[in-house]
Amino acid sequence: MAGRFDPYHRWLGIPPKDQPPNHYRLLGLQLFEADADVIESAADQRMAHLRTFQTGKHSPLSQKLLNEVAAAKLCLFSPQKRAAYDELLRQKLPERAAEVPAPQAAEPVGPELAGLFAQADRATPAVRTRVTARKRSAKPAILVALVVATGLVILGLIIRGVLSTGETALLLDWPEDQREGATLKIDGRPYDVEPSGPLRHRCSPDKHRIVATRPGFQPFVKTVTLEEGRTEIVRPTWIVLAPEGRPPRGGTLPRGDPTPPGIPEVPEEPREPPPLGDPRGNPLPGPLKAKAGADVPGPPKESAWLLDLGRGINYVPVAVREPPADAKVYLELSGVASWPIPAEFKGGKSQAQVDERISIELRDLPGAQISVTLVRHIGRFKLRIQSDYSGPEGKFPFTPSDVGRRADTVSGELKESEAELQSLPPQIRQNESRRAALQAQLQQAQARRNAPMIPVLRMQIRNLTRRIDNDYGTLKRLPKQIENQRSLCKVLPELRRAVDSLHGKAQLECRVFAKSGEEELDLIEGKGEP
Repeated sequence: MAGRFDPYHRWLGIPPKDQPPNHYRLLGLQLFEADADVIESAADQRMAHLRTFQTGKHSPLSQKLLNEVAAAKLCLFSPQKRAAYDELLRQKLPERAAEVPAPQAAEPVGPELAGLFAQADRATPAVRTRVTARKRSAKPAILVALVVATGLVILGLIIRGVLSTGETALLLDWPEDQREGATLKIDGRPYDVEPSGPLRHRCSPDKHRIVATRPGFQPFVKTVTLEEGRTEIVRPTWIVLAPEGRPPRGGTLPRGDPTPPGIPEVPEEPREPPPLGDPRGNPLPGPLKAKAGADVPGPPKESAWLLDLGRGINYVPVAVREPPADAKVYLELSGVASWPIPAEFKGGKSQAQVDERISIELRDLPGAQISVTLVRHIGRFKLRIQSDYSGPEGKFPFTPSDVGRRADTVSGELKESEAELQSLPPQIRQNESRRAALQAQLQQAQARRNAPMIPVLRMQIRNLTRRIDNDYGTLKRLPKQIENQRSLCKVLPELRRAVDSLHGKAQLECRVFAKSGEEELDLIEGKGEP
């Protein structure tokens, strides 16, 4: 009879008498190993080795063993799941002591693996094997083997979508006893934290920012880079919030090691941004000095419009007579001196032709300006009014709704950035220690000429080095980002104050006229129909 290709024996060195292997045997671990780092390292080595066979003729078998290794890792990495599995394994060990009978009598694999083995038989050269069958009954061992193999196949099917090599995803290794009251955001988008089961989210191959929170702990913030067709496993780490006035445990660097090289320091400032004031829109105290008696506008003149900042860009119709064919049409503004807050024309320019912009700057808010443009659309003239803020923090329109929404967003982002800046240095030191340990293991493997382990260790060192470099890049970028966010938290309340003072209160006095040679002809007739 033609020999069957045995991937457990050929690839992992697990002889038929030890099949189906338990989780520890499958990962090459000592029975009942409890060190999480040892378990993770062993599983990563097994998976890296099995991936080298994914492009061969036994690719389906390689994928099945990858799923079994992933299931074993998830089971042993969780203390609760490992304890339950160990208890079941201790009960089965006396029965597993019996040797597995000859393959002709029974095969301790699930039906799905049996089908794949049959396909491998047709692609593998025939190898004659003989195994002497034991005379004594092997029914208990066969039943136990079938139960364990079926369980492995079921676990493999469950996590088939979790670590599929053809899909880009994030898998959060988040213990179930740490999920109560927790929140999760990926790239600012909230996701539900299920009380049980895997937390897996499909993402595009790019950089992604993860923010997880738990009551009583500092936020966990991490930026990961996903590669096409790979699943990245992220395990949140938590730092307990210390009582007020004391530094958080694990949140500061130990004495004698103030800051890793290249990590800039950010000066301490109050973390809470200034309040935006009365949500009803009442005038707010601040450095913007409103003029006495200017809060309540008088009735607008026939050629004046109340300033509407409800949207970033507003169009106000103007009733204008048809100008002469050879004349140029101009817009002239006035009345800025009577605004509730100090304002002036940019460059002293208060007159412009059609489609040319006239900018009004707010004197106490550098970067904030209101532009007015006379435009003509389908034979009708309109005033195009636009409010913008432009500074080191960015450029955006300032309106009552936009300023309030942006203030809430920036305040949350500032807290997340500060938490990330505080948590990254310990994370970098931990990864550097792991890299040093892997480099020592690589030297030992090279000295012993352990060929299978050398490429595995080199790949792990490269991945860890890439992660460390990304963390250092984030640390280099964060101080400037935090500085801009703090500056914006100071500017936004002042913008809100300006909007409340100007919106529906300040008046724009306009004059539209046609100019031909030295003659000027007033064209404005009224405010026009909206």
